[in-house]
Amino acid sequence: MSYLNFPRFVFSGDFQADVNTVNNDVRHYYNPAFTEDNWVQAKSGEGGWWNPDGGSTFRLVNCSVKQVCYPDGSKTADADQDPVIGKNVTGPLNESSAKLVDLDPQFQFSSQIWGLTLCIYGNDFELLLSGKVAPSGFKDLQYRNLPPIQNGQPLGASWTSVLYDLEWGEKAGESKILSELKDRSADSGMLSCQLVSFGYYKHIGGERFTLGRLLGTVAPYVDGDPQQFAPARRIIGLKDTEFKFSNSAYKEDQSILTIDLGGSIPLSHPMGTPKDVGNLYIGVAKKPTVRDQLKEVSTDNDLIKKDQIVKIGEIDYKEENWILKTAGISDFVVDGEAEKLIPKHQIVLFTAGDSENYKVLACETRNGLSIRAEDNVKRIDTKSSGSVDFDFKICTYQWGKKLPGAKVTFKRYSAAEFADDPAPCVEPKVPDGIDPKTGEVIQPCTNWPLESVLINGEKNVKISTDENGNANVCISVFNPNNPRGYIDGQIFLIGYMLEGLPMEQQYDLSFMEMWLMDGLIMHVRNAYEEIKEPEWSDISEIMTQYRNLYPLMSRNIIDLSDPKEIAARKKIMLYAFTRDLNDPTYMPVTRDLSEGKRKTIVNWLTTGMKGADKADTMPLAMSKASPLTEGVKQASHKLNIKTKDDFSTS
Repeated sequence: MSYLNFPRFVFSGDFQADVNTVNNDVRHYYNPAFTEDNWVQAKSGEGGWWNPDGGSTFRLVNCSVKQVCYPDGSKTADADQDPVIGKNVTGPLNESSAKLVDLDPQFQFSSQIWGLTLCIYGNDFELLLSGKVAPSGFKDLQYRNLPPIQNGQPLGASWTSVLYDLEWGEKAGESKILSELKDRSADSGMLSCQLVSFGYYKHIGGERFTLGRLLGTVAPYVDGDPQQFAPARRIIGLKDTEFKFSNSAYKEDQSILTIDLGGSIPLSHPMGTPKDVGNLYIGVAKKPTVRDQLKEVSTDNDLIKKDQIVKIGEIDYKEENWILKTAGISDFVVDGEAEKLIPKHQIVLFTAGDSENYKVLACETRNGLSIRAEDNVKRIDTKSSGSVDFDFKICTYQWGKKLPGAKVTFKRYSAAEFADDPAPCVEPKVPDGIDPKTGEVIQPCTNWPLESVLINGEKNVKISTDENGNANVCISVFNPNNPRGYIDGQIFLIGYMLEGLPMEQQYDLSFMEMWLMDGLIMHVRNAYEEIKEPEWSDISEIMTQYRNLYPLMSRNIIDLSDPKEIAARKKIMLYAFTRDLNDPTYMPVTRDLSEGKRKTIVNWLTTGMKGADKADTMPLAMSKASPLTEGVKQASHKLNIKTKDDFSTS
């Protein structure tokens, strides 16, 4: 049950995501049209957007342990009972901050945290616990803040992952919860963790600019469980904007139901004040067809007869700072009729309603079905000929247990299926720069050519899960041959659908077409052969692109389009380009550079930096003035591309 296990502790506070927004706009990757106008701070879709000088950093701010839950389900928030209460949760002291990284400017809905280490420090900054967080993409991106949106960002998201490379301080044994977690992680060497973000402030100016709220939960990791999602019973809201996706788990051996509303309860204020929905209850339905019953009672389809739900308990969300104290997680002892029903009946979240009916806010998926993907965000280097193959795994569940024999369809995503005008998506052209008719930088199409990706050697396949409820398919990826012109590689999406589970209960389709929050999302890179003894001309376009996209570095540290400046800082450049991918100092921070290109840059630094002293070496970018017409410059500010910075937390 992943992070919903006992024992566990929760922490909360703030996070800072000092994201760089220049690289959010795919048009900024076209070097010849880039000007320093694209470094100007402005609202989304203009200039360098709202945070052009961001360093892509992700850090914990003023976070501390709020509550612990022991193996028997008992809890405390009293430091006298467990000294870990109130202790700081942060990153390593005197080390670089983690990085929040998009997969691509044309797919910003699977942001990952790279290089994050969670640490708990005791008095005098003595380490109690340290663990590295394995990178994991956004899960359950959903609306949190209701109008008015004081922070400019209505959405929140979560990351489910594991802590590894665990270190335990000498005084960790003084804490009962840390002692329990140390014992239970002895075999696996890992702990499960969940991070939830909301209330991110992207309005320019103000004390909380680039800050948001963060909830964290740490529990034992169970061998065999998935690492990047909770094998939970999924609860889905009846409305797109409230309680959209929630996790719950029922522990049969203890008769305890756990529900996590930390990532779903609607907020009246971005700092963590829940919307008042009345008295909030959790229960179990007497019939396993709640959504069908709702249609029978009211035109609003949210009322159900009171005799059709067995109440289990009330969620005390109105308690002051409830969400920060508990991370939104509640536990209930289940007994009587509810205990008999809950193994195979839908869990329901509801309020009082009227004299005869309850008002249902959310309920478990149809027939308790769920499907989730493991390791679903991929960065893939291709070969000049042949395919690169890897296995992709999804897991199916019913009522929180593995579901063998489930029918799953895997399908490649095509933008043409959802576009108002499919013609450009059916036969897209490689963007070659400026559209002569409009004066605008041509934006590339994604998800083509479709033949670059095969599933078990086919376009689409339907298979059954094995005895463990798992389905594995072989994904074959071929060189896309530079379909996007001025930006490396291509974005491909593969969706998967579980037979018997409605689409809206699998993916968040409430906005932005079909963004496949749990699909397989791939950045497939162009095939590139490492150059052993490169010239500057072999890497100048790459380096200039990074120079343009990271003004924080370009203005204050090093102009990456100038080989002489790079040569003068050879040691630090070589250090950054040879770090481990999980190192927070790895360069480039976006993790979008193919291995062949990275090695070529390293080879240039180590084989004499050929061409660095040539007088005719000039940056490809137009750094001070652009030869483009004023009409082109104006056109570059007109498009308002919908990306995750218009919708999500980073």
